[in-house]
Amino acid sequence: MLAHRRYIAPLALTLLIPAAPAHAAPDSAFVRPVVQIAAGPPNGDFAAGVSGWAPVGPRPVVTSASGAARFVRLGANTTLLSSAMVVPGRAQSLTIEARSRSRSGILMVRAIREDGSQANLGTIVPANGFRRYEVGLGPVRGQTVRIVLDPVAALGRTVDIRRVGPLRQVARGWLVRRGAPRRVTRGVIEVETGELTMTSAGFRPGGGARAAQVQVRGSGVVRLKTGGRTAKITASNRRWKNLRVPLSPRTLRASITVRATPGAGTVRLRRVGSVVRRPSLRSFATRLTGGRRVISGRLVPAGGRLRVQARAANGRIIGRARSNRRGNFRMVVAGVPARITTGGDATRVAANLRVP
Repeated sequence: MLAHRRYIAPLALTLLIPAAPAHAAPDSAFVRPVVQIAAGPPNGDFAAGVSGWAPVGPRPVVTSASGAARFVRLGANTTLLSSAMVVPGRAQSLTIEARSRSRSGILMVRAIREDGSQANLGTIVPANGFRRYEVGLGPVRGQTVRIVLDPVAALGRTVDIRRVGPLRQVARGWLVRRGAPRRVTRGVIEVETGELTMTSAGFRPGGGARAAQVQVRGSGVVRLKTGGRTAKITASNRRWKNLRVPLSPRTLRASITVRATPGAGTVRLRRVGSVVRRPSLRSFATRLTGGRRVISGRLVPAGGRLRVQARAANGRIIGRARSNRRGNFRMVVAGVPARITTGGDATRVAANLRVP
């Protein structure tokens, strides 16, 4: 017991705050709220002009106003360097508000460490109006750095920066090693500023587990890895595609890694690391009531709201029902059931279950 109390988790898992318990599947719908970890570099909103920032380049930095907010305009290959800031271990992304009139500019974001080495955090292709973008902090987590804003614009074009910060934890329960996800709608994230690599905390797949999956749409390539197996898929703008890797319910501890490389546009992900399960039949019972044969049972795990069919030995359908949210079902059948079949959906596979 004493040795157990003195056990220290590996650093990689301590960075997953809060750490997922071993039995919990990844937060595939990103229902946990985004957390602001730190404000970001000093004077990140440019309220004091460019105080705390050092311009490097042929053109001076111009501070202008956009409504109540101020912004700086970068052009002619002028780079802006922030004051030093500490990146907390929990921070996953740095938010940057930027625009480029006529979408003609690109903003490269880097970090300079105390030893002078640099890390690429992401590349932003700003829209015509101000919008928030997320760049990843994985390579510099827990370090002291200065943020570099390096515009690449066509002749006479500029990139406007309205805010740098805050530092946020976007995907709680995931270790974001590279890049940054941006939440689009509930359950959907977008990758647009560079390759995203993130790994879930360890979890127990549990009963009925058949595969881990991610659904993708847009432009780019997505890879999914678990249990030493890897699969990849090319996203399409026309529809959502499923990418699945087999997963055994007997596995005591699994971890899922997703790597998304955007193409010409962006790539969107949903149901990231969700577990696809096969239901089993429990508590099956049959009885004759008023000359009718009534059967009932329960589908576990995750057997709620599934289409259920009773079939005779020759495969003929002799009864239909839908399970309730707890997986229970009841139906009147015209014959003796030999099998119960269920339909599948986004997180469950169709099943052909023998009647006890």
